Amino acid sequence: MENGSDLFFKHTFQHPEVTKGFLQTFLPPDLISTLDFPRLQVEKDSFVDPNLQEYYSDLLYSIPISGEPGFLYILFEHKSSPEKGIHLQLLRYMLEIWAKKGKKRYPAHVFPILPLVVYHGKASWNIPRDFSQVFTAFDTLHPYVQQAQPVFSYHLFDLKKVDPEEIRQSILLRIFVRMVRALFSKAPSETVDAYARSLQDLEEMDSETLANEFFRTLIRYIIGVRDDLQFQEIWEVTQSASAERRDVLMTIEQQLIQQGEARGEAKGEARGEARGKLEGKREGKLEGKLEGKVEILWNMFRLKFPSISDTYKKKLQALDTAQLDLISLAFLKISKLEELDPFLK
Repeated sequence: MENGSDLFFKHTFQHPEVTKGFLQTFLPPDLISTLDFPRLQVEKDSFVDPNLQEYYSDLLYSIPISGEPGFLYILFEHKSSPEKGIHLQLLRYMLEIWAKKGKKRYPAHVFPILPLVVYHGKASWNIPRDFSQVFTAFDTLHPYVQQAQPVFSYHLFDLKKVDPEEIRQSILLRIFVRMVRALFSKAPSETVDAYARSLQDLEEMDSETLANEFFRTLIRYIIGVRDDLQFQEIWEVTQSASAERRDVLMTIEQQLIQQGEARGEAKGEARGEARGKLEGKREGKLEGKLEGKVEILWNMFRLKFPSISDTYKKKLQALDTAQLDLISLAFLKISKLEELDPFLK
């Protein structure tokens, strides 16, 4: 779930409106009053080693401080589980930020950085905030040695302790907090309820373009991390949303089917090429495309009917492309397994 959650976090917080809402909700009021929010902007640089992109995320904003020269850099790091190496990770980011943002590799003057860790995992976050606590017996060191160490603290925001319904500064932030909390619940019904409330929130947004863009991200996140949720439940709730939102959901469904076909087609084509015959390649391509349709349909039916028997997969494998296409078109209307049987004869 880590990667899916990281993508959801980045796609949400890449919008300055969300970050502005977050800062205005959680930072101390006397600090908020000094920040020039109209000039808040996201920095495009990433300070994560490309080899570690799968494991770590980072998001950097800059904002002027009223009456002061320069900027305050706000570094966001998202976590779905406690991580003991968080101090070294953040320190590495901070050093890279200072080096890249300075006019020289080692600038004489740097701007301050505020490291914020956004956490929403199940386990309690028990990692010390102060970097000094990472050192072995820091308190027993001679002051002369202590003063020579890089010491800083990060600020932690545990979303389990945040009531999303009290967030008023940003609709997207409210949806984000609500959904990540619900998606870690054992009960699929909580995710469905949170999704329904989030749809209502999206209807209140001024920008329909932004609402639809975020809706796409939200649906992909739900499908990606909640494999015990029946797709039919999502579809039924979406019926109360705008026609555009329903169309987006249908489009995503078709894209998933096409992706499955493409993977199967490539796999089949490779088999055909291995046989070294043009006919084999053609047959393998067609066979792979068919396998792709079966694969994606099977996964969709498993999401919709978690208790479905493997017998149905064998029946799908016996169908041709035209028959599978008919099932794809009828998928959203199928609410009971019995309604699938006529297509399998």
